[in-house]
Amino acid sequence: MQLPRHWRLNKQRYALEGEICPHCQAKIFPPRDICPECGEEAHTPLTLSGRGQVYSYTTVYQAPASHEEQAPYTVALVKLDEGPTVTAQLTDIDERVLFLEGDRQSFQDHVLIIRKEPISNLLSRRQPQKVSEAMKKYLEPTPFVQSDHPEIQAKVKEIISYDDPMMVKAKKLVEWVYRNLQKRPVLSVPNALEILRHRVGDCNEHAVLLMALAQAAGIPAQMEAGIVYRRGRFYYHAWNVLYLGAWVTADATMGQFPADVTHIRLVRGMERQVDLMRVIGRMKIDIEGYSR
Repeated sequence: MQLPRHWRLNKQRYALEGEICPHCQAKIFPPRDICPECGEEAHTPLTLSGRGQVYSYTTVYQAPASHEEQAPYTVALVKLDEGPTVTAQLTDIDERVLFLEGDRQSFQDHVLIIRKEPISNLLSRRQPQKVSEAMKKYLEPTPFVQSDHPEIQAKVKEIISYDDPMMVKAKKLVEWVYRNLQKRPVLSVPNALEILRHRVGDCNEHAVLLMALAQAAGIPAQMEAGIVYRRGRFYYHAWNVLYLGAWVTADATMGQFPADVTHIRLVRGMERQVDLMRVIGRMKIDIEGYSR
């Protein structure tokens, strides 16, 4: 970067200085002088707080030239409290409690027990026609899980029937994502609409798309992430849980519903995946036994 440009961008890059439109009060970052919301001039400086929510992140292991010594480093898409979304490097991550205890996992005295969900018990339950207030938040669309978009909703209508029981709907959606997405890593922030259009991605893309389709079908859904056992090793992996009277795991990447017990959940929720960075590569696992 040329020196004059560096100084012009100094406040923007190091102090998060943007602008606020005096006409519509929109917060603008980076500064543009013309408000993208109303088209009027906006020259009033505004220093953003730097606080926000991580929507997604990726860890860079093969850095570009002149940045090799910094690898690995983590870059995230962060929606700031004031509204603008920025790309930022994550450092000094808070150490939070991992989600090891709950639903099919129990964790006591440093021993983790995982029991595969018995689908037969759920099939016998009467599925509620209306989603409870507590579950409604798991149906809400987000900028990256656009469950209310017409393309997402139209695809759901192709895959399932209105009269299908909720369990059948869930199975059909998992099977469709499993069979219709090419399993190949992509360098992008998972976005359900773009995934539906391009139909390629790794476990994160599979999980984000299934989450959007399930929510559009009226099934509360979340993402989970942790590790899974494949080909003699544990690897990072992401999958879903769908609420069908109880939370049931679903892995659209592997076509498993429910997921097998080698899926070890460490976090739940898209915004919590960043917590994995404090444990990935530092975990020690001793398998004490298993039973069928």
